[in-house]
Amino acid sequence: MQSFGKASCRASCRALCRALVEPCAELRAELRAELRAELRAELRAELRAELRAEPRAGVQTCRCADVQTLVRDCLDVRTGVRVGD
Repeated sequence: MQSFGKASCRASCRALCRALVEPCAELRAELRAELRAELRAELRAELRAELRAEPRAGVQTCRCADVQTLVRDCLDVRTGVRVGD
């Protein structure tokens, strides 16, 4: 009679495990999706804030004349040819 009791208990445990496995897997998938969405939103917000802050930190002060001078200097060093020559 003990073997019947153990077998019955094992069968009940297996049935319970099967009944819980699918809902647990679904819950994990939902949580992962929610966490990913939250992380993406946070990262996007941080990146937007950084990109908005960068121009204020000095990038906006770059003038067209400064860029032209930089390009001329680079061309002069690399090729020996100046822009406008």
